[in-house]
Amino acid sequence: VVAKVRESAIITSFHMEPVNPLDWRDFEPGQFLVFKIPVPHAAGEKGYVLRNYSVSCSPASKGRYRISVKREAASAPGLPDGISSCFLHDRIDVGDVLQADGPRGEFVLDKASSRPVVLLSGGVGL
Repeated sequence: VVAKVRESAIITSFHMEPVNPLDWRDFEPGQFLVFKIPVPHAAGEKGYVLRNYSVSCSPASKGRYRISVKREAASAPGLPDGISSCFLHDRIDVGDVLQADGPRGEFVLDKASSRPVVLLSGGVGL
């Protein structure tokens, strides 16, 4: 993580570069990265969850990815807040290393098509 930017009270962007610059791969708008997020388990054991986050920067940002993460609150009383979003917001800072794979996904525009496109979005990721 090379930068952590608080975009709003509930959204934080994480700017990342691969530890090895040769691991950087081109991406297209609409693709995402898969993150392996550590989570505590019973009896102190450690585990992880996999979470997908859309790349939120331009492909012109060669060598760098950005994800913008919404802090997810519990959906009902007695339920926990979002495991991965809270971990990223509360525990990850500049200099930390995250495990990620990708970019992945086929939700990309057909560059060869001349058909008009209308995109509607809600929330943070596409």
